Amino acid sequence: MGCLSSILASFLFLYYVLTILRPRIAISPYISYAENYDVPGQNVYYFKFINQSRHPAFDVRLRICKLQKIPTGNGQMHEKRADLNLKVKFLAHIPKYKKIKKDSIFAGHAIVFTCLDDIRPVLLDSNQCVEVQVILRHGLTGLGKVYKHEFSTINTVKDGEFDFGNNLTVS
Repeated sequence: MGCLSSILASFLFLYYVLTILRPRIAISPYISYAENYDVPGQNVYYFKFINQSRHPAFDVRLRICKLQKIPTGNGQMHEKRADLNLKVKFLAHIPKYKKIKKDSIFAGHAIVFTCLDDIRPVLLDSNQCVEVQVILRHGLTGLGKVYKHEFSTINTVKDGEFDFGNNLTVS
């Protein structure tokens, strides 16, 4: 009986580590189109995600690409990706999730990153979309995960800036 309970406890611990102790993020379903912070008078596209884990994340790699779906017959598709230019492609560290209070002025776990290319023509083409990939490692276990989100219509682009903190909306 003792051996069986030890095996069960080991499986439960392994399940906990491999499912619960992985990085968790939320990617905004919107793209912000606003003035470039570095070049006044020039507009760029911003994307946002939030670290929702109770632990920090590290080795964060960001990728935005133009995804073209090419029909091959029988309802199947090939995917062709072409990278788009990002201002920053790598972040060494993202702080853990934190509830935002009304007097907060910093939300380090909420990341906004900049695409320097014009993505409007991609979103207007019904055979193309913009794919965001966020690859990161959990701060405690080192386990990695890849998150993807596809933006396929121009309706996802909103004029304005992302709301502060844990909000994934644009106003």
